[in-house]
Amino acid sequence: MIALLVAVLAMFAGTASESGVVLQIDAPRVVDTVTHFTVSFTVTNLGPDGVYFKQPWKWATNGLYLQATDAAGKVYESSTVLFDISTETRCTFFKALGAGDSFTFRESIGPPGHLPSLPLPGAGRYRLKWVYDVKHYDDESACAVGGWPVWRGRATSPEIEIVVR
Repeated sequence: MIALLVAVLAMFAGTASESGVVLQIDAPRVVDTVTHFTVSFTVTNLGPDGVYFKQPWKWATNGLYLQATDAAGKVYESSTVLFDISTETRCTFFKALGAGDSFTFRESIGPPGHLPSLPLPGAGRYRLKWVYDVKHYDDESACAVGGWPVWRGRATSPEIEIVVR
């Protein structure tokens, strides 16, 4: 049963990273250049063992970010934003994922400022993907209980197409 679930999820969610974590995004297929929109980020553990996945609080190329590619192949990346978190709440950003488990979180993408932004040059079709390449710290192992490790690595989601008008 688990093997069938793994095969079906891999078919729809893209290729699993070497450690079995698969990323997927969902966003409105049509967005306006002047408004914000919400992106849903889903991570699924297709590996045989449980892991803790770090939901990053840093939007940057060494964290969580979005890449949009236009029809000519030019790549645009989301802005860098660091959200303040308290030491007491740090471990709430680590999500326990058993084999076959998923979780989804949502983030608003908006104009430059306090939200992450995705500066696109204007109207057109873009291929959008989530890139996860999070910096980890030695003391994060305190957030992982039950013998499961914190998942480390780089992963990308399959692309989805959005139209900016």
